[in-house]
Amino acid sequence: MAGPASNTWTVRFEGTEVALRGMTGPVEAAIDGGAARTLTPDPEGGAVSLASGLPDGEHTLVLRSPNGAPAVFLVGRAQPLAWLWVLAPALLLLALAVVGALISLRVAGWRVTS
Repeated sequence: MAGPASNTWTVRFEGTEVALRGMTGPVEAAIDGGAARTLTPDPEGGAVSLASGLPDGEHTLVLRSPNGAPAVFLVGRAQPLAWLWVLAPALLLLALAVVGALISLRVAGWRVTS
């Protein structure tokens, strides 16, 4: 929403990081009531990171720019339990291999004794 000055915006977002793309000039940005930082646009038009590593949840960004709003607000969220997304498929493949081996032995006439 536009603030009292026509070049001020307050944006609420949920996530752990936020960036801007398509800035037409320098902007001042403050997150969650913190100190404002001045950021300059990427000369190649890439994203400019405002914050990363934020606690997952709702945040408030106050943005001031004399040149208008950026074209894109990018919000990201860190993947929870990233290790699980690597370990779970590996364990599933291992279990399938063991079951396949046991079925092959059974079909071949081998008996598994304990």
